[in-house]
Amino acid sequence: MTRKDKTNDSKLSDNPTSKLLPSFIEQTEMIQHLIRLLQEKGIEHEILKHVLLGARITLEYADYIDVAERFNDTYAKHGWIATESFCIDTMRNALAYHDEERFEEAEDVILEWFNETRIEILGRIVLEC
Repeated sequence: MTRKDKTNDSKLSDNPTSKLLPSFIEQTEMIQHLIRLLQEKGIEHEILKHVLLGARITLEYADYIDVAERFNDTYAKHGWIATESFCIDTMRNALAYHDEERFEEAEDVILEWFNETRIEILGRIVLEC
């Protein structure tokens, strides 16, 4: 009998940095709300537009930990795991196909993300570390 390594059961949400995300998301939503209030009062500035865009993009990816964990729970047994470089939209699409029991299309979505250029770029990053 082999001893199971407890780290294999760890979740991304158990990471101390991940535990900070709910507070970060709440602050981002508050910033977004405050900028919109300023805009309603007629206060416009290019910086406010950039901050608002950043807030919108941040909130679009606020569910990254949940999506990545669900992806790992679903696909790890098939040899796929989420990494920090893996596209959240690819994970979302693969999970949507999986939910529809369209397993071949789900794997195609994953494989499409791993094109030759992306593999080359990821290989360079690893070699530089």
